[in-house]
Amino acid sequence: GGLMVLITKNFIRDQKEIRLDSDTIALCEQCGFTLQERHFRRLTQQSFWRTIYRAKYPEAPVLDKEDILIFQKRIEAETAPMRLE
Repeated sequence: GGLMVLITKNFIRDQKEIRLDSDTIALCEQCGFTLQERHFRRLTQQSFWRTIYRAKYPEAPVLDKEDILIFQKRIEAETAPMRLE
């Protein structure tokens, strides 16, 4: 099967971290992909919007990494091709 590489970053909503990484893994696995590798990249600076949000809500979590997720498509047993009628 083919490979799919996704780069995701968790985000903040209502001063709480939303785990986009785990949601993405679950959705991809439901679609027939298998997580092969997972890497992290440390962010050297925050975006403009994260800086503004941090000034307004200093107690909100700091997100300082992004995820690199590598999936492989599972090869299902051969099936007869679909016929459209």
